[in-house]
Amino acid sequence: MNKEKKIGISVGLLLLGIIVAVYSLADLDKNTLENEMITPSNSEFTEPITERSESKLETVPKGETVDLTADKLFFNFEGVEGENYVMLEDGRPNWISPILTLKEEHQEFFDEIMLTDIDQKTAFIIPDFTYSAYENPGFYNYYKNQCNEKCLTTQIESGCISEASCTGTQALNLLGYHPLSDVEVDQNPEILKQYDRIIVLHNEYVTQKEFDALNNHPKVIYLYPNALYGKVSVDYEENTITLIRGHGYPESNIINGFDWEYENTPFEFDKACNEWDFYEIDNGYMLNCYPEVLFLHDKTFLSMIKDL
Repeated sequence: MNKEKKIGISVGLLLLGIIVAVYSLADLDKNTLENEMITPSNSEFTEPITERSESKLETVPKGETVDLTADKLFFNFEGVEGENYVMLEDGRPNWISPILTLKEEHQEFFDEIMLTDIDQKTAFIIPDFTYSAYENPGFYNYYKNQCNEKCLTTQIESGCISEASCTGTQALNLLGYHPLSDVEVDQNPEILKQYDRIIVLHNEYVTQKEFDALNNHPKVIYLYPNALYGKVSVDYEENTITLIRGHGYPESNIINGFDWEYENTPFEFDKACNEWDFYEIDNGYMLNCYPEVLFLHDKTFLSMIKDL
């Protein structure tokens, strides 16, 4: 892949919006693919459920709510009807891919946690490979027995879904953290040595080179459980990734494609993060829940990312 293409993937994702609420998977092996999104209203967020169709996301309102009001958020939601949100029958916007911007009233707090040139250098890795795996047709069509192994090869794309940490991607970018793509790390693993800290998002699917580079870095913060789960190979001439091991493939008893000792996928299913905490591993820290919503409203969490 040429440099312009690589940069376009990273920048494109950052400029896209996020799916704000977190998806819900029916079981640990993810044979059922369902996404839950938060929908802003005047007083609360409701969680509609979405399922990918052949060509688009279709939303169906769901009656559950989360204890999160709009005035508690650190970010504004922006976008265009029909592109970033659709209107529900009751007149509320159902945000599919909103663009985040910082709320001016929280600028003093942002000034405290924003990374500057004098701070230690920290990069985060945009989960482009993971976004690509969740495309339709893609890996999850294979997992659901909807197609054969041809679906385990997908085009490398960028986009905005909660499975690819879209809340975290935009929030970290707005707060001054340096973005890298999966492609950049795979093609040049040494690039991680330029940074004091590396933040891993929901980089569920990575290459062996990327996995090794992360495990050899002295300080990595794993903000999303279920990272480094499936091993993929990359064909840069065809611009594709292919699953080669993990997630029950090529044998059903293979869970983590790297047999990683710090495998922590069960924490992925805690989306509320009401009792979030970081725990230490040999080369960094891991979070015990899936923090898509946490990014939007928790001051302590945002501060700790900078201080760890």
